[in-house]
Amino acid sequence: MEGPRRVRPDDGGDVGLAWITGYPDGPPLLPRGPCDPNGAMHAAFAIQVALARRDETGEGQFVEAPLIESALNIGAEQVIEYSAYGTLLDRTGNRTPGRAPQGVYPCAGDERWLAVSVATDGQWHGLRQALGWPDDPALASYAGRRASADELDDRLTAWAATQELDEAVETLLARGVPAAPVRDFRAMAGHPLFDARGFYETVDHPVVGPQPISVLPLRWHGIDHWVRERAPMVGEHNREVLGGILGLSDAELASLEADQVIGSRPVA
Repeated sequence: MEGPRRVRPDDGGDVGLAWITGYPDGPPLLPRGPCDPNGAMHAAFAIQVALARRDETGEGQFVEAPLIESALNIGAEQVIEYSAYGTLLDRTGNRTPGRAPQGVYPCAGDERWLAVSVATDGQWHGLRQALGWPDDPALASYAGRRASADELDDRLTAWAATQELDEAVETLLARGVPAAPVRDFRAMAGHPLFDARGFYETVDHPVVGPQPISVLPLRWHGIDHWVRERAPMVGEHNREVLGGILGLSDAELASLEADQVIGSRPVA
């Protein structure tokens, strides 16, 4: 049995985010992600305030933006809900207050997931039309749909299992139902939005050939491409650096390679 693990402040564990992340019948899960950009957002805001203060007074400011305190800001909802209303927030899986049904559902094929999020009565009506479900007065309101969330998830799961992912998305969107494929990051390079934005740039690699590489999400006038050349291979410049710059002889380089100090492949 694994003992308790100390979680990093920036992974959401120490600020309560893990408590509300996961499924009701499962353990708390570390969200891994929201705290880092949130800390950067707080830092950017602090910098703007410091610059405004400098313009007013002519004096600089020492700026601190600790990640743990930034994370506490987005974990405050739990404290407010409990102290103001006595509501203890818990894990609800993919469900969100104000939306029902909401979740991800496996479609035909391997790892083909459909995301659906119904926020309004109109969207619910569109979902019923798209799937051919009869009108049920008990489900006409959000409260009714939320109370029957498990049943609706089961019905959506059964429908999605018979559908091709892209066709299911088109069917739902045509009826005004918020739906989208759950995308594997490895397949994001072909997304039309990122193609239009130039977020992926093609880099020619000597082993695997041309590959799309994600670049900085920033744009400046006059800079069309971020990638100037590919990353070096392991040990590609050993001789150039160690021999040409540091002056090691061929014999010394051979000795280092024999001792696995340097090489052109990772050592298992």
